[in-house]
Amino acid sequence: MFGLMEHSTVMRRARIVPKNPESIEETARRARITREAFGYTQNYMGLMAGGTDGSAMWYNYEKGINFPERSAALALCRNCRLTLAWIYQGVLDTLPGDLIAKILEAEIRLEERGEIEPRRR
Repeated sequence: MFGLMEHSTVMRRARIVPKNPESIEETARRARITREAFGYTQNYMGLMAGGTDGSAMWYNYEKGINFPERSAALALCRNCRLTLAWIYQGVLDTLPGDLIAKILEAEIRLEERGEIEPRRR
C-alpha cells in the first residue's frame, strides 16, 4: 500500500473534483484510471462489462467515444465492485476503501507517466 506521507497526498487528491465530472472526457479518464487500478487489459475490462469484443468496447470508453451503457455499468458493479456513482459521476466515497486507494494510486501513476493530464491543484 502506501506510507503515511503518501496517504495524506493520496487523500488530498480525493478531494479534487473536476468541473464537469459527468462529461464524456471525465468518464473516459475514470475508465482509464479504473483499468490501471485493477491491472487489467482493455479486453478483460470489456469482458467484465459484459462485452463480447471487450478490447474495442473498453477502448471506446477510454477514448471518450462512448459512455458505458447501463447494462455495462451494472455488470462492472457486479463483477468489479464499482458503483454507478463512480462510473457516471466520479464519486469516490461510494467505493469500497481498498478500491479508493487503488484508484487514487493509479491516477498518480498515470499522471507521472504522462498518460493522463494532471488535475489542477
